[in-house]
Amino acid sequence: MSRTVVAASISLCVLLSACGGKPQLASVDGELAPCQAARCVSSLSRDPDYRIEPIAYEGSRESARLALLRIITAMPGTRIALQTEDYIHVEFTSPVMRYRDDLELQFPRRDPVVHVRSSSRAGYYDFDNNRERVEQIRAEFNAVQP
Repeated sequence: MSRTVVAASISLCVLLSACGGKPQLASVDGELAPCQAARCVSSLSRDPDYRIEPIAYEGSRESARLALLRIITAMPGTRIALQTEDYIHVEFTSPVMRYRDDLELQFPRRDPVVHVRSSSRAGYYDFDNNRERVEQIRAEFNAVQP
């Protein structure tokens, strides 16, 4: 392999690693961070490019939280990074390229909805992978709702 090819490969790896950075997650006051790139969807966004509907539920907040946890942990490449009674942060890792996406679920106390934010850590555009993942979770969740 020539030095040019090796140097280009190393440069590409460094560039891709630098794009990953730390994710911007829920703020201190509990509000989900706004979407700032086309690789993100959020139920709290007013921008139609980033907007996705929250996940509605019937019954208790705790039963909704447990049902969503069961659905999410059955998905491949999943790791629960943080979990409280009103917030869940999930990391999804792709099998081949090992890209990471972050999914956040926020369970407001007064409304029977789950606010959602899903974002890729790297790149500018995710080809709607985050939107499709949230819609898959919603469909599976709605199928088990009473």
